[in-house]
Amino acid sequence: MGIINAKKVKPSNFSNMLPFSFRRLGDTVVVVNEYGNYIFLSNEEFTHLMENGPVGFSRALRAELKEQNMIYDVDTAGRASARLRERFADAARVTNLHIMIVTLRCNLKCVYCQANAASCDSHETDMSIDTARKVVDTIYSAPTNLINFEFQGGEPLLNWDTVKFIIEYATEVNKDKKRDIRFNIVSNHLLMDDEKLDFLVKHKVLMCMSLDGPDYVHNKNRGNSHAKAVQMFKKVYARYVDEGMTRLPSLIGTLSKHSLPYYREIVDEYIGLNANTIFMRPATTLGYAGKNWNEIGLTPEEFLDFYEKMLDYILDLNRDGLHFTETYAVYILSKIIAGFEPGYVDMKSPCGASIGQLAYNYDGDVYTCDEGRMLGHQGDHTFRIGKCGESTYKDLIMHRATKACTMSSMLDTTPGCSECAYKPYCGICPVINYYETGELSPNVFTTRRHTLNEGIMDILFKRLMIQENAEIFIEWVKQFVETARSDPGQ
Repeated sequence: MGIINAKKVKPSNFSNMLPFSFRRLGDTVVVVNEYGNYIFLSNEEFTHLMENGPVGFSRALRAELKEQNMIYDVDTAGRASARLRERFADAARVTNLHIMIVTLRCNLKCVYCQANAASCDSHETDMSIDTARKVVDTIYSAPTNLINFEFQGGEPLLNWDTVKFIIEYATEVNKDKKRDIRFNIVSNHLLMDDEKLDFLVKHKVLMCMSLDGPDYVHNKNRGNSHAKAVQMFKKVYARYVDEGMTRLPSLIGTLSKHSLPYYREIVDEYIGLNANTIFMRPATTLGYAGKNWNEIGLTPEEFLDFYEKMLDYILDLNRDGLHFTETYAVYILSKIIAGFEPGYVDMKSPCGASIGQLAYNYDGDVYTCDEGRMLGHQGDHTFRIGKCGESTYKDLIMHRATKACTMSSMLDTTPGCSECAYKPYCGICPVINYYETGELSPNVFTTRRHTLNEGIMDILFKRLMIQENAEIFIEWVKQFVETARSDPGQ
């Protein structure tokens, strides 16, 4: 492949050159500084840089080094510091994503379920109205203007009375609190009816439906549910369009071994449902998925092969005039191209545990994140940080598990990550690290996530080397950043 491990360089013998890291991709070297600026150099140019510094480079190449904040002067200092502030800005914001597990019951038994979903007949894992009230009160104790209430499960529509109560109660409390509140629900849509849809539209609840692709892919992963799911999604989508809603229903998918041959068909299915982006996450080893791993699990190499083929297909569609994006790429490219932190909690340094999201279990227990909550269902409560009705936001944010997650996900102090060229764009998950290795901060080079993240960024940088691809990526990032800055809660 011609790829070697990234190395960190701090030249001391050539004038005004700022510290940088690098990674070889075939005949090209990607040089990246602490601020996330990058430049492509040939092997010959890079060898010259290492031996002589920028002295002897053409005027155009020296100008590009300066433009990318590689060479220090008064102008680059201001630009570089602005990018560095942006890179860490999200870590200083108060938690605004609050994931509520209103039930563990589910009407499906997906092969990759990581939530350990419970039977529809058992109501023991339904969040009570009393607990729901305490959850909302705890969320409002966070001193933030923006609050995203997100309903998950199980299937949240199975505990509709509690979903409805939380929305109504939070809305009532907000008359005094005057926060910017948003409601999101992740559902399989199979239990949607006119009464529920009327209520969700009235309160402008953003709907997100799980869809893994066409019927022969989706049904293999999620049971015989594709036809009804698509029918209900079309109904919900049409209603939101008719109402003039700015936040339209979206789709999210999970990739299992069954899905691998169908990257084109999966993308086409999304396009056919008016989606303008696709976000296909690989199954994780948590929960029920871990028991099925030999049947449904992907190696990092299998996922990366799928991802590369899917991305190239999407780029072809864009070259043919269709604006359609891939969400992983948009998040990472926003950092690479614009120096913009999108706030995606799985790809931040430090990660989003507690400071980016909190997860509220059906019984009122609070966890650092949804992964920590899922681990709790397997009997390990390492990442449980409090109880609604007993703990304040300050208690949650000062808990030792919150601090441990923050410290162990700081890439600048993580061996291996601290020297990586992709450090400004990446993130690690202490919970998954702990679950898979027994350590919050293991040797990152042995983890699945390292292989996945590094592989995705290799794929993106290789395509950035081609001007036609770079122009498409720049347009994706421009639209995403403009939307995110105009409406941070989007």
